[in-house]
Amino acid sequence: MSADPLAVALDLPLRAGDASFTFAAGAAAGVPRGTGVVVPFGARLLPGIVLGPGEPRPGLRPVLARVEPTPLVPAPVVDLAEWTAREYVSSTGEALAVAVPWDALWSGLRLWCRDRVADALSPPARAIAGRIAARPQPLSRAARLFVDAPEALAELAEAGVLSAIVGAPSVWRAPTAAARVEAGDVAPGPGEEAVRAVVAEAMAADPHAVLVVGWPRTAAYLAAARAALASRWAVAALFPSVDAAEGFAAAAAAAGLPVHRLHAGLAPAARLAAWRGLAGMRGVVVVGTRAAVFAPAADPLLLIVDDEDASGHKEERAPRFLTAAVAAHRARDGALLVGATTPTVARFAETQTGACRLIALPTRRPRVGVIDLRRRPDPAEPISRAAREAVRRVARAGGRALVVADRKGYAAALHCAECGAVERCPSCGVAMVYDRASRRLGCRLCGRRLPAPDRCARCGGVRLRPLGAGTERLAAVLRRSAPRVMRFDADAVARGGDADAMLAPFRARGGALVATTYVLPYLPSLHLDLIVLTAADRWLHRPEYRAAERALALLRTLGITGGAQVLVETADPEHPVLRAVLAPGLRTFYDEELTLRRQLGFPPYRVLAAVTISGRSVASVDSVAAHLAAARAAGVEVLGPALLRARAGAREVGRALVVRAPDRTAVREVLWPVVTGAAVPPGVRVAVDVEPIEL
Repeated sequence: MSADPLAVALDLPLRAGDASFTFAAGAAAGVPRGTGVVVPFGARLLPGIVLGPGEPRPGLRPVLARVEPTPLVPAPVVDLAEWTAREYVSSTGEALAVAVPWDALWSGLRLWCRDRVADALSPPARAIAGRIAARPQPLSRAARLFVDAPEALAELAEAGVLSAIVGAPSVWRAPTAAARVEAGDVAPGPGEEAVRAVVAEAMAADPHAVLVVGWPRTAAYLAAARAALASRWAVAALFPSVDAAEGFAAAAAAAGLPVHRLHAGLAPAARLAAWRGLAGMRGVVVVGTRAAVFAPAADPLLLIVDDEDASGHKEERAPRFLTAAVAAHRARDGALLVGATTPTVARFAETQTGACRLIALPTRRPRVGVIDLRRRPDPAEPISRAAREAVRRVARAGGRALVVADRKGYAAALHCAECGAVERCPSCGVAMVYDRASRRLGCRLCGRRLPAPDRCARCGGVRLRPLGAGTERLAAVLRRSAPRVMRFDADAVARGGDADAMLAPFRARGGALVATTYVLPYLPSLHLDLIVLTAADRWLHRPEYRAAERALALLRTLGITGGAQVLVETADPEHPVLRAVLAPGLRTFYDEELTLRRQLGFPPYRVLAAVTISGRSVASVDSVAAHLAAARAAGVEVLGPALLRARAGAREVGRALVVRAPDRTAVREVLWPVVTGAAVPPGVRVAVDVEPIEL
């Protein structure tokens, strides 16, 4: 067997080594990129994916077995995963674990001896091979066989007698005739010709990106898909949630398009089967969530990203990529269509520089009224009298009123009306949320729960009052005057199960629905008569650079998809966001926001990365933070570190820093040596979030 080294991707973090790991070829000599293998790692045996030749060095351990078929992962998927790992500072294995149905891919993976045991093997190696030949062994059990005979591992790898099998068939399904959609097979719908024309232009020439602004957008997406299918391209339509993906999949199937679902709502085995079945396919419409951007359908693709700024388009584990960014990279040889009710400031800037084509759909304008809280007669109440009266009138007339709060629960905190102190978690130091029903305080960081005190911990005062208002408190206040008041938030849905079933009584009988933004995907089906955004200043003045942009998007979503009059409670009625939502166009808002961001060095003119350093040793954490803070690179700033409170029970300390750079490449140049080098001692964790959705 060849000792030529191979680079292998393992699902391990960067701190374990590098972007990939190097092994002697062993049983994988001559295999192509994307082949599945089993390798020794410490005392374990791990599955991985071959990336190609590795850097020669002495003492390399050999690949023990390869997994059929060869390759297991198509090379274009491996390419895209490697790019994502570089851009978002992770190992390639971590990226592949997100890109493919990783756990299902290796389900039932076992080692077995495929050949007759060679007499030339040493007795320990022959004994292990015989045992594996008699009964294929899971990797954890096989690894234990080598504990007492480590030299047998290399001997069996060099002999090439071991192979790996998985629990389910691993043969890809080739494209079938039914999946090959030729030009003219899918007829255009009425009014879709303009969208098809713009998308066809993007498919043929630069710029390859298209922004579709407005609502509803389903017809535009179907038209775009038809344009791609007419050229025998594949389509990947990516949505921020399984519900949204399923909604479009149903619409596309009803329109006669060849739909293939690929999202986290599928059972692992079904998702793996769907993923395998897409390999090399053309003329199909893949509908899924963010990981479907890596679907192994044949390039070129038309990639559709709906509501790109939704939190569902941000990967939660490393690499913490943005769907639209990975889609844009993949669309270099294809086309990208981004849809939004209100585009992000960065996406709007692309339309002004010519980097993105623009389609504006006919969309109703939001109807927004302002309740000025500066002159309210009831400042202690969690909702103004004017808003309460408006909700009461609609509910008593049998209509449907939605009241939107920025948080669930009863109140944000419990504060002392005598000294102003807020009851805080003794471990984390943050304000504890007050639950009126149980009269307990809860910490959202560590989960600690305590009985609500009768006296202020600071001054001993007895005038303790709720601070702020969550859905529970607002519902309690509205029940004094309005009939049929319901709550709808993540906690209520977790208790009730089916969100649609929970909303059915409100749809049927009307009343008042008090909800968080959890309700936004359901707005079109509620047939509302009134929407109240309570305490809007919490949205307008959030401590993040994108507060105005997000507040505008929320107001326009409420007004456009909700289709009802929106009343906004605010003590700042002249805020630029409120002026923008009432104006006939958004250009002034975007121009002002872009000017401000250029001056302050925020995206789209700079790239930000949030870095969190945590561990039990204060000295070790501070040392890593200081090392990063001292990093120098052209055009790069490192802001911080700032203190992060420790979680109860973990006994950890944390530091947060922000890297501001010209592009993602510069971010990586600064962070890579810190994350992979000796600057990070054992017991310290470094988490990197490039292009965080909240900062």
